Amino acid sequence: MNKIDYQALRGAAEAIKIAATPQKLLAFRMKVTPQVVLALLDERDALNERLAELEADLAGLAEDQQKSIESIKQADEAVKLAHEKFSALAAENAALKQSEKEFNDFCREEFSEWEDDITETPATDAFLAEVRAQGVEMAMEHMQSSGSLTFGDCYISLNEFAAQLRKGVPS
Repeated sequence: MNKIDYQALRGAAEAIKIAATPQKLLAFRMKVTPQVVLALLDERDALNERLAELEADLAGLAEDQQKSIESIKQADEAVKLAHEKFSALAAENAALKQSEKEFNDFCREEFSEWEDDITETPATDAFLAEVRAQGVEMAMEHMQSSGSLTFGDCYISLNEFAAQLRKGVPS
């Protein structure tokens, strides 16, 4: 491929545009050789091919983006469902603990020597902690399965958060 002097070509073309004298036409024709025209056409073809490649890449990225958005929506729905179930369990557990407290209060009024014996629920508490942690892990899996995990810090943070939930650290 020839090296094209674009500045010289532009100068010769602009000179003809101002005043098309025979000398300027000859100077222009000397600069615009068949080799220059072929080189320009080759460059245009190469640029068109590159443009087509970039358009295909862009279409692929748009498709990947749609898949990622759908994956995020599914993960969000799963988290919402898990939260609903968790909330129902937590409410049920709180109601059980409250009824036990009310029973103890009643017994204390009726029996002067009544001692409170509040039932601990370590299995329920551990179960709820595991449910929370699994929700976080599901979010991590969805982030990772999207194929374009650019949120490395978020991934690490979510992993640490799941570990804290399992230990029973309040959220």
